[in-house]
Amino acid sequence: MQNDPMTATLAPEAPPLNLEAPLHALVEPITPTDNFYQRTNFLIPEIDAAAWSLSIGGDVRNPLTLTLDDIQAFPARTVTMTMECAGNGRIRLVPLPPGHPWDLGAVSTGTFTGVPLRDVLERAGVGARALEVMFVGADAGEVDPDRTVRFERSLPLERAMHPDVLLAWEMNGEPLRPPHGYPLRLVVPGWYGVASVKWLTEIRLIDTPLDAHFQTERYIYLGEQGLADGTPVTAMRVRALIVQPAEDEPLSAGAATVVRGTA
Repeated sequence: MQNDPMTATLAPEAPPLNLEAPLHALVEPITPTDNFYQRTNFLIPEIDAAAWSLSIGGDVRNPLTLTLDDIQAFPARTVTMTMECAGNGRIRLVPLPPGHPWDLGAVSTGTFTGVPLRDVLERAGVGARALEVMFVGADAGEVDPDRTVRFERSLPLERAMHPDVLLAWEMNGEPLRPPHGYPLRLVVPGWYGVASVKWLTEIRLIDTPLDAHFQTERYIYLGEQGLADGTPVTAMRVRALIVQPAEDEPLSAGAATVVRGTA
């Protein structure tokens, strides 16, 4: 496995960075980058883009190692997508489940520019046995005593080949910022944010379902009607939110009130 975990930009005792978008920002068609929600499971890796590379291997005919310049030489595509953490709104559940206590701001909408993942996979040559595409981030950390893991998730091959699934280097018209996956991240429109792996270092085509901490132990359904326990979260579910008037904002009886929201 290439590109071992990088050093972190935060002090070792600092917690992961989890910041919600202010609700008023969610009414706009595009969430400003300064307001875009941030979710990290470990510390943010510090990456030198000039020395960084992405490896593509596993069940492929032509393994590749690509620099950022190599990736940006592919024809670019821009998609606008809403990204939401699967735990958005968790603090309002009773009983409170484990995980970061998000209120309702773990969601944002942005424009992402990159190369369609399928273009890179087609250059590598998808093998006949490939079932899933595995993505490895540069971030790593301890999930149990004496157990350290990398951030790893996978997509079914069919989903990975959708033209809107991107290897993105730009968000809202500017290079990705470190909290959002600099220098390169995956973006998977329509799926919860956990699928959009940040700080990518490796892509691997595999012929069996991925067995990894963030695929089979975290970000899974438990006790969900119609789904087997342990099913990974995938497609976002419909959510609607009134953001104006604000929660607990007093209103004047008989006065006109503008109601704004998002879905």
